[in-house]
Formats: sequence, C-alpha cells, structure tokens
Amino acid sequence: MKSAFLILAAAIPLAAQVSYDRIRQADSEPGNWLTYSGGYNAQRYSRLDQINATTVRRLHAASAYQIKGTDASEITPLGVDGIMYWT
Repeated sequence: MKSAFLILAAAIPLAAQVSYDRIRQADSEPGNWLTYSGGYNAQRYSRLDQINATTVRRLHAASAYQIKGTDASEITPLGVDGIMYWT
C-alpha cells in the first residue's frame, strides 16, 4: 500500500506539467499565464480585455499571503486551466 501511495504522489506533479509546445504557443491561450513572462516570447502582455480604463476601478485583492520573516520575496503567479500556482 505504501509503495502505491508513493507512485501516485510521484505522478501528480507530472500530470500538472505544461508541455514545451503548449508554452511555445502560449499566445493561442490568452486566458492562461503559463510561464514567468507569459510565454517564451517574454512579452508579459495579455490580449484579454476585461480590464480596461472603465473596469479597473472595480478590481480588488482576491487573496494575499504574508510571508513570515524579513527576507524580501517577489513572485509571478502562473494561471493554467483555471488554477493559480505560486512558485
């Protein structure tokens, strides 16, 4: 039973991986943010238009996490298939 759990636990990260081809074609998935810069072209630009000069005032924080300690930390969350990942 223990070995079956270890195999399953080891396979979960593989299922969550994004393929090279998918990242290479990230422009075709504007609703996903697949890498640190959005895609291999590193443009950090999204074609989505839900946020604009009229709607930006309605934005609010949806989540926050306070890191304990004195070290500075900056991350870019990744959004893949409706799931947000922090690295």
